[in-house]
Amino acid sequence: MSRISRIFRSPALHRLAVPQRDVREWHDTRATTSCRSRLAARLRDTRGFMLAEQLVSVIFIGFLCVVVAAGLGAALSAYGSITTSSNASMVLSQAVQEVSDELSFSLSASPDGSFVSETTRAPATMDSDGSGIVMKSTTGTTVLIPSKNGLTPGFSSVPSYDASSNTWTFAITVKNGDAIVAEQAMTVGRVNPAGT
Repeated sequence: MSRISRIFRSPALHRLAVPQRDVREWHDTRATTSCRSRLAARLRDTRGFMLAEQLVSVIFIGFLCVVVAAGLGAALSAYGSITTSSNASMVLSQAVQEVSDELSFSLSASPDGSFVSETTRAPATMDSDGSGIVMKSTTGTTVLIPSKNGLTPGFSSVPSYDASSNTWTFAITVKNGDAIVAEQAMTVGRVNPAGT
């Protein structure tokens, strides 16, 4: 007996083989369920879409558009508030630096808030108007820190001088319209000795 015929006659192969009777029963069942098989074939057919599938697709796309629109609005709002906040911090930092430098290096100071500016060498006071923080002196009005990007710096407490400690105290706010976006109170010492 050849090796191939031994393989086909092995008991292991016969256990894997499908008996003829089961195959016949399967063909008989298929004949009686032709309606079911046609319906199953239609369901497996991918040549077109059913109306329900199209409606579900349209509804899903509609929900997706609503979610994207809501997320986009929230993202733009967050971006706007973050940008406004960072611009306000930048304007506040610049305002504090300019005012501190002008007051620290003043040639003389008075308790009423007037001082002699080192840059103009003239008596001056600081105030704020709608255009920003201004320095008013006998030589004219100078805008130290102008409004930028709709943000207006100003004083919530104008500079006041304390002769005993030789320090200036002031508070600066940055407004976006009427809303305060950033603020800071400062006390700075004069470089020149008290009494000058």
